[in-house]
Amino acid sequence: MRIFQSILPLCLLFAGGFAKKDSYDEFRQLSQRSSPLKLNDATYSSLTAAPRNHSVAVLLTALETRFGCQLCQEFAPEWEVLGRSWTRGDKAGESRLIFGTLDFADGRETFISLGLQTAPVLLLFNPTIGPHAAASPEPVRYDFTAGPSAAEQVHSWISRQLPNRPHPPVQRPFNWLRWASTVTIVLGVGTALASASAYVLPVIQNRNIWASISLIAILLFISGHMFNHIRKVPYIVGDGHGGVSYIAGGFQNQLGLETQIVAAIYGVLSFCAITLAVKVPRMADAKTQQVAVVVWSVILFLVYSFLLSVFRVKNSGYPFSLPPFIPTAGQSEHQSRSKALKFLVGKFGCIPRHFRLRLSSPSSSFSAPVVAMGIDLDRHHVKGTHRKAPKSDNVYLKLLVKLYRFLARRTDAAFNKVILRRLFMSKINRPPVSLSRIVSNINKEGEKRTVVIVGTVTDDNRLLSFPKATIAALRFTATARARIAAAGGEAITLDQLALRAPTGSNTLILRGPKNSREAVKHFGMGPHKHKKPFVQSKGRKFERARGRRRSRGFKV
Repeated sequence: MRIFQSILPLCLLFAGGFAKKDSYDEFRQLSQRSSPLKLNDATYSSLTAAPRNHSVAVLLTALETRFGCQLCQEFAPEWEVLGRSWTRGDKAGESRLIFGTLDFADGRETFISLGLQTAPVLLLFNPTIGPHAAASPEPVRYDFTAGPSAAEQVHSWISRQLPNRPHPPVQRPFNWLRWASTVTIVLGVGTALASASAYVLPVIQNRNIWASISLIAILLFISGHMFNHIRKVPYIVGDGHGGVSYIAGGFQNQLGLETQIVAAIYGVLSFCAITLAVKVPRMADAKTQQVAVVVWSVILFLVYSFLLSVFRVKNSGYPFSLPPFIPTAGQSEHQSRSKALKFLVGKFGCIPRHFRLRLSSPSSSFSAPVVAMGIDLDRHHVKGTHRKAPKSDNVYLKLLVKLYRFLARRTDAAFNKVILRRLFMSKINRPPVSLSRIVSNINKEGEKRTVVIVGTVTDDNRLLSFPKATIAALRFTATARARIAAAGGEAITLDQLALRAPTGSNTLILRGPKNSREAVKHFGMGPHKHKKPFVQSKGRKFERARGRRRSRGFKV
């Protein structure tokens, strides 16, 4: 009796194993006919029940239109391709993987038991017994948060979950419709070109057509069409007196109608030039040819005179004009020469020699406006100190200048204008700022504001602790950056700051003391000045150390 009691568990174990084997073989034979299998609540429970010596990949989906699952509809064809490819590639069943699909209409109870609120859901059940048994019987879930996945992506995910097994590749069916449509289109286009070549080739090879297209494109580009699309300029504006202004003054402003006027002027001038160069020489009658030359030359002269008047509206200092579009009758020679002088100085950066001689002559009455215009002939070599661009050749600095010049123009924020002006400054006027100075300022203003420094941030080893803060600067020393990151803060660049705060909101601008250099400490010697005496040593040891002294200024 005891012998039978000891043999009975072994018999039950072998019986259970054969039952599972028969269950797997049954589902595998069904998948050979149609893969993935269409499951319901009963077949799903039977296929995924433990213990199991096979793997199961089940897609829980909702394909009916009343559910409105767009992701389910898009992923269903990819799942079908993957299931068929895997089954055909693994005819021997060495991977022991079965694909199945459970629709919500057929497996409502399964959805409720799993607590699913969304679809689709892809579950992979690993075997619980056998050589590929997993430690946990719970299924692995595929992530659909990134949107619909391709069959190759899911195949890669399943291959990672099933190591040491065959992984048949994805084989998509041949798209006969695309091949047939491509062949039909190619044959149709080829037939049409062959039939219409006698009519199409003369048109394509016509130089006049290409010349017209080129002229239209040139007129479109030089008239400012792209400027209008980029700046979104208005078509017309009011002149402030109840009228309409068609042309905007200045080279940074433009109107939509102004573009059309300029394009029309250039078009008429081009047509006149082409007619005089191509059409008129072919006229057989000499008298008609002479009349045509005079007529087209007069039209060219008048239109060009109008073009000069339009350009004078854009640039009020432009001195030249042609009749009949000439300046107002009350304008004197003195005003004309003054405008000519402004134009020459702005164009060439100096006064030509013949103008200079006429202005310096005692009998000339044109010397007074020179002083009024601010041109000093005696000190013309003295350059101005107001920078409009950085002197450095640093590419990153030039890109920052372009960025903040754009922000200053579009946002009109004082913050961007200050940053732009400080980017122009020299290194002496952009001294470094230590972490101790930053701490003393953020403790007053609050640590949640972004500290902005147009310069270098340096470390201060006298500072025991540094609070969490966000700092934007041109450059950070390695120790300063490491200390900011160790405190949980951020060390960002000025271009990253432009993305976070385009108008400078919630920021604090700091700058270092520019008069703390060693060289400045010797300026202004005298009683009660508290200045350091400048002692210059010429000994052998001092000359050897020259170039490494503190008098070289700050170095970071």
